[in-house]
Amino acid sequence: FDETDFLNQAASECLNIVISRCGLMGSAGIGSTRYDVFQLVTKLGKQAQNQLDEGNTNLLSSSLKRISLALGYGLLTSKSENNAGILRFSCDELMSNLLTFCEGNESPSFMEGTTGSQFNSSVIMWLSVAVQSALNESNAAQIWSLANEIISAVIEQNCYGGLEDWLFM
Repeated sequence: FDETDFLNQAASECLNIVISRCGLMGSAGIGSTRYDVFQLVTKLGKQAQNQLDEGNTNLLSSSLKRISLALGYGLLTSKSENNAGILRFSCDELMSNLLTFCEGNESPSFMEGTTGSQFNSSVIMWLSVAVQSALNESNAAQIWSLANEIISAVIEQNCYGGLEDWLFM
């Protein structure tokens, strides 16, 4: 149990509440609540991008999970489908770079084992909140292919001891 990571996730969930439930009324300029929240979410996105650039899937998993929670995934809070839209936060660059990262690994060992399980769940969380704003004609096939690959890996690793057993149940 990592207390710091838990607190970071709780803070991200609080951002979800502020964005989706409390609302970001009033001005949007420097010094406004909207600006401060946007800066915090942007910082989470930059942290995820930095971990992606370094190829550190452990830290990337944590960063993707935190930005997903802030953008409305909601583990302990109600889900919100449009936090990125409310903030006018672009998910495009991180989505594109994540797709490139995942496609660039012929044998995705980062999707296997305990670390892989954490990575897979954080990517699915990210896809669920980012797809609404980042999905377009040029990346749709890649996004659905990645989701399929992760779901297949999860089924193979976790359900009924393996994919073969699952198929015959």
